[in-house]
Parts: sequence; C-alpha cells; structure tokens
Amino acid sequence: MSRNIVRGSVPIFFWRVSGAGLAFVTQIMLARWMGAAALGEYVLAFSWLLLLSIVAGAGLPNAAIRFVGIGRARGDQAYIQRFANTGAIAVLVTSVCVAAVGALLISATSGLVPEALVAPLLIAMLALPFFAITSFYLGVANAHSWFSLSFIPNNFVRPLLFLIAVTVVWYWTSELTATRAMFLHLLALALVTVVSVSLIRVRLANLERGPMPRGELRLWLRTGVPLLVVTLVSNYFAELNVILLGGFLPSSDIAIFNASYRVALLVAFGLFAVDAFIAPELATLAAGDDKAKLQKIVMQATRLRTLGALVALVFFALAGRQMLRLFGAEFVVGYPALMLLTLAQLVHAAAGPGTRLLSTSGHQDVCLPVFGVALALLAALTILLVPRYGLTGAAMATFCAVACWSIGLAVMVVRYMHIQPSILSLLKR
Repeated sequence: MSRNIVRGSVPIFFWRVSGAGLAFVTQIMLARWMGAAALGEYVLAFSWLLLLSIVAGAGLPNAAIRFVGIGRARGDQAYIQRFANTGAIAVLVTSVCVAAVGALLISATSGLVPEALVAPLLIAMLALPFFAITSFYLGVANAHSWFSLSFIPNNFVRPLLFLIAVTVVWYWTSELTATRAMFLHLLALALVTVVSVSLIRVRLANLERGPMPRGELRLWLRTGVPLLVVTLVSNYFAELNVILLGGFLPSSDIAIFNASYRVALLVAFGLFAVDAFIAPELATLAAGDDKAKLQKIVMQATRLRTLGALVALVFFALAGRQMLRLFGAEFVVGYPALMLLTLAQLVHAAAGPGTRLLSTSGHQDVCLPVFGVALALLAALTILLVPRYGLTGAAMATFCAVACWSIGLAVMVVRYMHIQPSILSLLKR
C-alpha cells in the first residue's frame, strides 16, 4: 500500500509542483516588473478573491469527497449526480451574490480603501464566480479520483496561461500594474473554468439520474459549512495572513512576507499530493468503519509527509536566501520568516492528515473549536508581535497558530476516530 500511495501521489505531486513552479516564476517576474509595493496590492486583491470564493462555495467542494464517497460506497450513481447538479447551482447563485455585495461595498467605501486597491478588488469580485464554480467541479472530480481533471486545470493550466499573459503584456507595454495583473488573471481563470467544467460535466452526464429527496441539500450544506472553515484555515492560511497583515504592514512588506510564505508552501504541495491521493479511500474506509486498514494508510501517509518536510527544511536552510533573492534584493530580509514558516510546515506534516481524516469521516464539526482557537491565537499574536518585530513577528504568529491547529486536530482524530495520525505513534513502535 505504501508503494501505491507513492505511485498515486507522484502524478499529483508533479502537477502541483509544476503549477507551483509556474506560480513561483510568475511571482518572481511580477516582483521584478511591478516592484514590491504594486505586488503587495495585487497579492491583497487576489487573497480576497480566494477567500471570498471559498466562502461562496459554502464548503461544498470539500464536502464532495464525503458525499461522492458515500455514493460510490453504496453504488448509487443517482445520488452522486444529484449532489453534483444541485451543488453547482447553489455555488453559482451564492458566488454571484457574494461578488455583487463585495462590489457594492468596495464602491461605497472607496474613500476608505486605498485608491490603488479599488480597481484590483473590483476585478477580483468579477472573477469570484468563476473561481467558486471551478473549485466545486474540481472537488467533484477529485472525489471520483479523476486526478488529471481535478488538478491539471487549476494547478497547471491557469498559472501557465497567467504567466504567458503577463509576459506578453510586459514586453508589449513595459508596464504592469496590480489592476492589469488581476484582469489578466480573470481572463486565464475564465478560460480554465469553461474548459474544465465542460469536461467534467461530460463525464458526469454518464451517471444515472434520480429524483431529489427532501432535505438532502440541507444535509450537504450543514456538512459543508464546517468544512468551509476547515478549508479556509487549512488550505488558505497564507491568504488569511496576508489580509490580516494588511492592517499592520505596508504593501511592500506584505509582498516580502507573501514571497517567503510561498517558498515555504512548496512543502505543502507534497503534503497535498499525499492527502489528495488517499482522500477518496479515506472516505470509503471511514464509511465502512475499517479501522485497521485506515490506520495503516494514515501511518504510511504521515511517514511520507514528514520525510518530505524534513528534506525541504534542510534545503531552505541552505538555499533560502538565494531563492528569495530571485524576487529581488529587497526580499532577502524575509529569510528568518521563511525558516519559521517552513518549520511550521514540518510540524503540520508530522501531525498527520488530521484535516482529511476528520472531514472525510463526518467529524468536521470538531475541527471548528480547534481552528477557532488557532485563528484567535493568530490575531492576538499578530497584534502583539508584528508592530514590534515586523516580518519575523508575523512568521512567529503564523508558526504558533499552525502548530496549534495541527496538534489540536491530531488530538481530535485520536479522540473521535481512534486512529493515531502523528509521527509520534511511529516513534513509539
């Protein structure tokens, strides 16, 4: 099984790393072509896009792993078809409403929002429905183990199209602003949405159809909303950090922190690849209550996660300054933050795939108090540390918050699932 996890994770890891590489190169190009201040404005606008699109999804993209898994375990294709169709309509309606409210608020408070941020934020609201509906369908594809469809469009094709677009515009005009960058990202995202959603819907069309029983949408949403919080914290913690720091740091420092975090998050792509590959099987085994096999798969996954994070920590310790210098000489001051953020990824890896285990087994509600404490800790430490220690203080706050929710989720897995997810259980053997 360990070899199967490695073989299955390799394609996902390849596309995630390839996409991360493209995004990394794009961030470097943007930093050099826009400067740290304009890059910080773009990062803030894009962070709002990501977070609000996840909110608009109401947790349904992540709930797909559980409910499609239930349908597959039952052999009920009609159930899967109902979830896909009804969920897509709910996400589309919600995302349009969130985008409209967001655009109205930005326009109404334009005097409070920095002038340079108004246009990028409005474009972000326009892009929001595209991102939300794409995320939902990619979640459905991942739940079916259609890994090419679920990972290549958003993790490789979109960054590639965006990189090509910004390169062409730069060489054509020699000018790249946050507004232009957001508009180009909107175009790339719209194209990816049309193509990927169409391909996934073609596959779903082959499933059996059936009537929609009363109360199913309520159940899906009741499950999805806690998963929304889980997703925001576990997958978009960097964006939460950026938005929170917007009130404490100038846009240039935000760009430096974001670059340091993006380098550290290269570790997370390996973690994500392992977790994404085992997620459908976790859902099936949890539904069948096969504890022994579930424990075995989790231990193998934790071992791979921890080993990869250790290798990355050593590599960044040796080459971190050189990597940050690629963005520009002013970004090297982020090296201490980079090391703290990478250490946070190591703690997260060693704690095991707690988020996946709890969210695919119906225990997503127990994540909420853990994440609530972690977010409160992040906010409190940001207020205390950032004004005094700047970038390093921001990284210290992030490390403590990530360690808090990673260890907390591992404890919840033991308590509610009777599974030992952390590396400590391997060391005891």
